[in-house]
Amino acid sequence: GHAPEAVTRAALRQLQNGTTMMLPTEDSLWVGAELTRRFGLPYWTLTTSATDANRGAIRIARMITGRDKVLVFSGCYHGGVEEAHVEIRDGRVGMRNMIHPNGVDHSAVSRVVEFNDIAALEEALSAGDVACVLTEPLMTNFG
Repeated sequence: GHAPEAVTRAALRQLQNGTTMMLPTEDSLWVGAELTRRFGLPYWTLTTSATDANRGAIRIARMITGRDKVLVFSGCYHGGVEEAHVEIRDGRVGMRNMIHPNGVDHSAVSRVVEFNDIAALEEALSAGDVACVLTEPLMTNFG
């Protein structure tokens, strides 16, 4: 359910200590160590939104691959990431929900395929210019 009492109490207790810490805290060190113990990955970056997480992931993927394009699935939502505010419109990359493109040709930095279309995904990736794929296991913000 939403707002279980124990979680609400713990969140309120933390809010009294502050919501954003710019430097490591004891809690953040513990969380990092616990995530490493559970999942075996030595480094973690925590963000406060999917937008921030996706922007960071895109930046890292572009740096590592040397590629510019981000592939998303038409109809999916990935926060306020401009490259992901696209969908298939009339067979081409178009702005999602009629968002104004601000003079940017988003097909230069975005690829879009229909959700669950494996053949289209493979074809889009075959060009070798995609830095990363943003996806969600279930399409939850469409329509």
